[in-house]
Amino acid sequence: MRTINISFSVCFVFMLIHPGCREQSVPAEEWKDPRTYQWAVDTIALPGSFQTSMSRIWGFSAENVYTVGHNFASTAGTMYRFNGSTWSTTGFHVREGGPITGALELRSVLGFPSGDLWVVGSRTYANGNPPPNYLDSSLILQYNGTVWKEHTVPTGRGLECIGGTSSSDLWTGGADGTLYHYNGTVWKRHYLPVSYELNNTFIIKDIEYPYMLCSKYDTPSGFSASYILKYLNGKWTPMDSSGYGMPKLNFRWGNSDLWTSPQGTTYSCGEDGVFRLENDTWKKIIDTDRSLTRISGTSDDNIFAVGFPGRIYHFNGTDWLLFEKFNGTSIHLQDVWCNKIGTFIVGFLQDESFATKSIVLRGK
Repeated sequence: MRTINISFSVCFVFMLIHPGCREQSVPAEEWKDPRTYQWAVDTIALPGSFQTSMSRIWGFSAENVYTVGHNFASTAGTMYRFNGSTWSTTGFHVREGGPITGALELRSVLGFPSGDLWVVGSRTYANGNPPPNYLDSSLILQYNGTVWKEHTVPTGRGLECIGGTSSSDLWTGGADGTLYHYNGTVWKRHYLPVSYELNNTFIIKDIEYPYMLCSKYDTPSGFSASYILKYLNGKWTPMDSSGYGMPKLNFRWGNSDLWTSPQGTTYSCGEDGVFRLENDTWKKIIDTDRSLTRISGTSDDNIFAVGFPGRIYHFNGTDWLLFEKFNGTSIHLQDVWCNKIGTFIVGFLQDESFATKSIVLRGK
């Protein structure tokens, strides 16, 4: 186990598409059967921080992996990079010698073979007319391998996810239906044909073009809804919606994450397992007794789905296997990235006092 101890100024912080294995540079090495992997366990914890909770992960290769998330002790955002042997901070913020300033939170990360890395999240600032005491706005960062740059966008809420085909065709979305598209030159604000009330929480959870996953939660009633939208004829169009409450109802698709394989097959995962989209109809392909948070892979014959407690499922094109090594542990698995020779899974451990430290499982 490797424990990362990194010191810089302490304070406070705040977290769509998990890209996983969706765009990557694959080393020219022989494919290895994931079911024969040996697993290493890394620990990431900022000294003096009550919580270090990495929640998204993406890699250019197994020697160049980034993870982002929450850290209770820093308003500078939290991002680490793995160089093949150790995890370290990335130097993007002024507190680490970089150009990005201010109080911010990092929610999602995505890269492309061109070398561009994109990170989205939120800026936080004091509300002059509380409540609430703090407000947020959209944050988009780009790294070209040398320099970090912040992009200016129209006013919107914090961002949760990012997806797209290249650095000139990006979608990012988040709270209150905030949605932007980037054509390589300009960010444009888009609006969704989904209504919600002021006492609702409405979030764009994932974008796996041309599909989008959204959720709505009504605080007074406890009623929630999940939405699937598709980009058709230049606009996002609702395909279906599903409401649920207590006790929970059966879901027609996974309400946590979307992933599309290189072969063009779209999958989702969530409360009731893993689903596959067939002719615009969701078909459940594995039923699980616990919620799954993320799904990704390298092909229709190499898919990972992860969740709590320590659940790691693998599909080889024929059957699903639950890895017993971590099953039943208290690790909250949050995200997965992989290529043809290895897999990285990020999560966190939380004790009775809600103190957390991040865990990265590396299979190879």
